[in-house]
Amino acid sequence: MILKKFVDSVDYHVNKDDIEGLLVRFYITADDPGSPNSMWVMEFEPSGFAKMHSHKEEHYLYVLEGICELRSKDGRISTAEAGDSIFVPACEEHEIVNSGDSVLKMLSLMPILKGATGRSTTPCD
Repeated sequence: MILKKFVDSVDYHVNKDDIEGLLVRFYITADDPGSPNSMWVMEFEPSGFAKMHSHKEEHYLYVLEGICELRSKDGRISTAEAGDSIFVPACEEHEIVNSGDSVLKMLSLMPILKGATGRSTTPCD
């Protein structure tokens, strides 16, 4: 069993050209023996975003607070809010935008691929 307290989380302010206003709190990663999945909390500031991207990990998201737009490569836009669950298959292009006036908090679960850290994603080829 692994128990992590909030104060034990590792905070990471994402600084990339295609991501803005995102703080990630890492809870479960490859550093935790035996866990096949990573667990993060993503906090997007108002108007924060992760532009269109894809990764080899399937992505399970649960909206804890706030509201967001989920955009797909084919132009579909869906709205998710607190209490909604999201599944993004591996290598499906997607975009997340905080469309609300407050912080968007999402619980993120992803498998830890062989050799990965559980603190980032693996780009699709």
